[in-house]
Amino acid sequence: MQRLFGTDILHTWVLGFVEACVGFSLQIIKYIGHSNVDHSYSDSPRLLIEIIKNFPAFNSLHPTKKHVRFEDVFELMQSSSSKKACNPMHTTSILKMRESGKLPPLMLQIFFSLAEKKLLPSDMNWSKHQGFQEPYFSPQQVMINALNAVLEVHFYFKSGALTEVQLQTLQMLIANAQAHMLVFDVMRRRIIEKATTVKDKFLDIPVSESNLMNNLKFEAISHMVEAFRQSKRL
Repeated sequence: MQRLFGTDILHTWVLGFVEACVGFSLQIIKYIGHSNVDHSYSDSPRLLIEIIKNFPAFNSLHPTKKHVRFEDVFELMQSSSSKKACNPMHTTSILKMRESGKLPPLMLQIFFSLAEKKLLPSDMNWSKHQGFQEPYFSPQQVMINALNAVLEVHFYFKSGALTEVQLQTLQMLIANAQAHMLVFDVMRRRIIEKATTVKDKFLDIPVSESNLMNNLKFEAISHMVEAFRQSKRL
């Protein structure tokens, strides 16, 4: 068994991937109902607030020992007047709340909230009908895939120790989470671009323009398993 230490899980993972996953999720639900995207989902932010505010306090799947209740999850985002929030396309500084103990439970609560069908479109044809170019996407499914992939890795990191076989599995799960987060980031950028651009001037963002892995935190996660191994040898 190899104990999980030797690398900075807090800043590389929780305040890296987990924070981004939560921020991306809130941004998509915020912008999806914009008149330039799909006004029929304009009530999605209010709906998410209500679901999370009434989220069950006793749940064996909680990634933290204590339930964290959120009265208004969108208050956790940077205000539109904040200098840090000047460009919603940024992959960092989306949230003003950076209390690491609150991010994993919020991620779990958003994940289960997606069972509400009125929150996000689930049909792949939705993006085609809204004027996006190929590859088309289902907002609900892309978000579920990303949240699930990041949660899987997080539960591994919560383990006190892992065998070599489990470390190999963790390495594959990290690669899987990175792939889903890349797709998530591309979808997020495309929706924000459509929401914030005059309809006649909207040009869909090419998938090739995603630069999520240029962020050092997101790239560094690839090396965490080897860091665990190296710490064992010291």
